[in-house]
Amino acid sequence: MIKILFLGAGPIDMDRLDMEKEAKTVVDGLQRGTYGGQFVPIYEKVAYLSKLQGLLHKHRPHIVHFSGHGTTDSELILLDDHGYSAPVPQAALTALFSTPAIRENLRCAVLSACDSVEQARAIAASIECVIGMKEAIADRSASAFAGSFYEALSSGQSVQAAFDRGVTQLQLLNLPGAGVPILHARPGTKPEDVSFLPPLLFCHIHRANKELFQGLEVHLQSMEDRGVLRYWSINRLRDGELVGPLTEQNLLDARHVLLGVSPRAVIDAGWNEYTERVLDRHRSGGVKVIPLMLGPVSNEDKPWRDFQPFLDGAVVTSIDSPPYDIAWFRVSEALRGIMRRDQG
Repeated sequence: MIKILFLGAGPIDMDRLDMEKEAKTVVDGLQRGTYGGQFVPIYEKVAYLSKLQGLLHKHRPHIVHFSGHGTTDSELILLDDHGYSAPVPQAALTALFSTPAIRENLRCAVLSACDSVEQARAIAASIECVIGMKEAIADRSASAFAGSFYEALSSGQSVQAAFDRGVTQLQLLNLPGAGVPILHARPGTKPEDVSFLPPLLFCHIHRANKELFQGLEVHLQSMEDRGVLRYWSINRLRDGELVGPLTEQNLLDARHVLLGVSPRAVIDAGWNEYTERVLDRHRSGGVKVIPLMLGPVSNEDKPWRDFQPFLDGAVVTSIDSPPYDIAWFRVSEALRGIMRRDQG
């Protein structure tokens, strides 16, 4: 499970912020995400400075979200033991987040506080991704950004994609501050490669092979339950969901595509057209395509003919014959190996 520690700090001697609304927006965003159940929000709405280090060690979060005030001197404002403002110097916060026991789990921080961009830059020396605000941001804008950011994260998107969605949400709602959030990354880290969920396998299977493919889905679902991978196929569409938008989004999010090649598929113009889109992403390095022969098909002059044969060219053709379950087990084990190797 992915733990998100939400820290709220509203000192009694400073302007009141609507931190509870922001916290609710974070939870709502997580619940809208496809895999929101894998994220656990932990809400500490009164963040005392004296207890900060203990909270980080106690919860060992993967993400820290701070909602509160910042200063033009690059200080975050927490609470002293009496509820008044307690500034935290940049050097002290940087040292805290560089502690090995905290860095072990922590991969991302969101500093939803005014003038926190320099704090974010400093902390990013220790953890993969940190978002700070380069100036003041309105409560409504902070909440809208956070909701979209966490919805994207809990749908399996990268930190970069989630950040972009948060900014776009501000623009769509015509809210001020679209240029205020700034994303920093640890040297050598690409935010587009940072995700909190297992890699997504996109299954490009012709509708004529849906019933055959259900045998493999049993194994894919088992691997998804164990956190080995996530997968998407047309079989997962819910009532009322449109094929087009979901197909495009999942293809963009996927790292691997299982290409089901069958006699029915190769004569379908629509399947071939979309296959070419898949292969374009493969050629550009966006995904790795894994062809799976679902019947006897000549690969002569086909765009996937030079790909490495999957399972030494084994063909899965019948859902009735006794080797059927064995064949799907072999396919699932091979997929597990390919995705683990490529991920490592």
